[in-house]
Amino acid sequence: MALPLLPQRGSRMYVEGLPPSVDDEILSMYFSQFGALEECRVIKENGESKRFGFVSFCTPAVCQRVASIVHTLNGGRIHVERMNQDHTDNFEFSLPSKRLFVSLTGFDDIDETLLRPHFSNSGQIKSIHIEKAVRSGPCLYAIVTFESEKSVDDAVDSVHILGGKTLIVKKMLSSEEVKKGRQTERERAARESRMGRMEQFFTGPVQSIY
Repeated sequence: MALPLLPQRGSRMYVEGLPPSVDDEILSMYFSQFGALEECRVIKENGESKRFGFVSFCTPAVCQRVASIVHTLNGGRIHVERMNQDHTDNFEFSLPSKRLFVSLTGFDDIDETLLRPHFSNSGQIKSIHIEKAVRSGPCLYAIVTFESEKSVDDAVDSVHILGGKTLIVKKMLSSEEVKKGRQTERERAARESRMGRMEQFFTGPVQSIY
């Protein structure tokens, strides 16, 4: 059965650090235990896995639970993150964050001395953490923490090329930060609604009592 071309908004996840032995079928078997899938594929180049892929669930609510779990597949730990959708329409993209997620797929030999000068163009860096599959294995991803949220916004809006390869970057948000942001948004909407009703009341027609 053909997979839908357009997964439901908010249902897509990015899977990083896949062992070379993992193919579409293995990936599908693993993630189907969490919920029904619309899409599940490992990205390949010249027939070889690029060690990352995409998974889309039929129900977006499943993604939050999947993102909060530590995942191990075929003996290796993998990183799973909910993907940002369209920047202009994505609530999470508008939330402030000082942390930037950097995919290091294809960068087997990279360290802080290479990343820091590059990302310093976006702003002052507080720290850089590089995650590896094993201590001496290939790099999976990096977390760059900036001194300001604006630096992260600038980094996300920029194209990053290092050593002739493109770096995939995304804003990092914890589930608690998203929850707090949604609560703030609900409170703001409620205030605007109350102000709108008050404005309508005071600007409405005045009825004579005589």
